Order: sequence, then C-alpha cells, then structure tokens
Amino acid sequence: MCVEEDCSACSMAHWSDDPDNKFPTCTDFNRFKYSNVCRARQDSSLCGADDLCFNSYPHNDPLKWKSPDRACRPLPRRLVDDEFKFAKRECNMRKGLCAFGCEGTCHNSWPIDDPERWKSSDAMCRCKI
Repeated sequence: MCVEEDCSACSMAHWSDDPDNKFPTCTDFNRFKYSNVCRARQDSSLCGADDLCFNSYPHNDPLKWKSPDRACRPLPRRLVDDEFKFAKRECNMRKGLCAFGCEGTCHNSWPIDDPERWKSSDAMCRCKI
C-alpha cells in the first residue's frame, strides 16, 4: 500500500486529532533478500491479509538465512511490477513468484537496471513468458 520506492514495511496510520482518517505509512526502509512464499505454519504477523508474504533476511547480514532478523515479510511491489532481466538457467517452479504458477518458464531474475545483477537483493525466481 505504501508508495515509497524502497519501503519494506507498511502500516496504517492516522493523525492524533483525526483517528478516522487512516492512511498507509512506511515504517521500515531496510533492504531485505526475499526468497519463497511463507508456509502456513510460519509467523506471518508482519504481513497483512492482502500481502504476498515471503521469507526474508536483511540483505547485508552475513548470517543470511541464519540471521536473527529472518522473518516472513510482505513482498514489496517493486519486486513484482518492475522490468526484469532473466538468467538462462531455469528455477524450480516452487521457488519465488513462480510458486503462484507460470504460463511460461521460471528463471532467476533481477531488475533490468541493477548493476549487481544476480547478486542483487531484488534477485529472485520469477515467471518468464
């Protein structure tokens, strides 16, 4: 719901003198590495009902998936809506956004203008049509 480009957590807020006027506000601008859809038994409390909830960890954390800050978080819209460059090698169809089904094939991908390419925090498996 938040419109900020690098927002990684969004919450509903309101002005103290107008509690009925609610609006989305970004509460976290940290970069996270996202991988796969969270399973039903995982803690998804950081995700809203309409969010795509994915496993994630802070991108620059050397512990990666062993990070104490690993959590299920909402997938930012930029990871769905941007333009992406696709690797030749295919991903498992259960990985990343491919878990929702593909009309084409599933490939590792990254934002088209990202100089880090496959090492990007925004790289993940996506459907290539």
